[in-house]
Amino acid sequence: DQAIQDFTIIPNRLTNWLKYKKYISSHLTLNNSLKSEDEIQTAINLFTNTLSKAVQVSTPVITQRHKNEKFPIKIQDLIIEKRNLRRLWQFHRSPSLKTQLNQCQRKLHNALKDNKELSLTKYLQHLDPTKRLDFSLWKATKKLKRPIVYESPIRLNDGNWARSPCDKVNVFADHLENVFTPNFTDSDVVVPQINELVISPMKFRLSNISAAVKKLNIKKSPGTDKISSRMIRELPNTALRLVLFIFNAMLRIGYYPSSWKLSEIIMIPKPGKDASQVSSYRPISLLSILSKLFEKIFLYALTPHLNAHQIIPVHQFGFRKGHSTIE
Repeated sequence: DQAIQDFTIIPNRLTNWLKYKKYISSHLTLNNSLKSEDEIQTAINLFTNTLSKAVQVSTPVITQRHKNEKFPIKIQDLIIEKRNLRRLWQFHRSPSLKTQLNQCQRKLHNALKDNKELSLTKYLQHLDPTKRLDFSLWKATKKLKRPIVYESPIRLNDGNWARSPCDKVNVFADHLENVFTPNFTDSDVVVPQINELVISPMKFRLSNISAAVKKLNIKKSPGTDKISSRMIRELPNTALRLVLFIFNAMLRIGYYPSSWKLSEIIMIPKPGKDASQVSSYRPISLLSILSKLFEKIFLYALTPHLNAHQIIPVHQFGFRKGHSTIE
């Protein structure tokens, strides 16, 4: 199978989505053969790589710009004077030159302090909550409210500290393997038999795909393929049709892609717990957005059959009868 390429560029506020759509439309074809599991997996990998490459082409890299701060002429003169006095004192070691150097350093320190306060005052005066100044007030407020995240060291099972990221990964993997084990129970739950139920072959329509895509939450984190909800929502019609063909091929042969079974595990610290212990963290799994999209559409199409034949009460899974499951 064609490996999924790993691009570090992600969409940002400078992404040219029109260029993104044009790149996808010119690099995707709809005449892919989807008759086997390998062909479906290859088509998904190609689709994912095309989207990643389109983001790379349409998104400029934001680099940290180091601004050369221009000080007033008075401060520049004090800096030059301080350097000259320090050079002279290092050469002559005269007490009088040392006194002049200390006085110049105090003047420079006070001048820099006053200039900093003046710059901060001007910055606060020009903050604006409107679009006229790019919502500068809310951006400043967001920076102040952003919590400070401290990465705590992790203690290993033998009592030593994890020295490398590899040690942390291994100790978390061992902990999760021990915690998440199958629960064997002697429950008397009777599973309904559906052998006699006749259901016509399920097939999605383009309207199902479009409706589900429009309701994707763009704030959700992507999975291991790094395809975000915003990237899916900005797809052109050609790409949506290819998604439809892939989904229907999966239904036709009963195959679920292996790449969608992989998830990125993020460990979240539990409040009030010792951050050095692996048991003080809970995992969350980041799955592929495409897999979530397929599951939503599949459940939406399957729910009427379940309700009509009363096979499985839908409310047991957290859904109300008659309520759309596309979110």
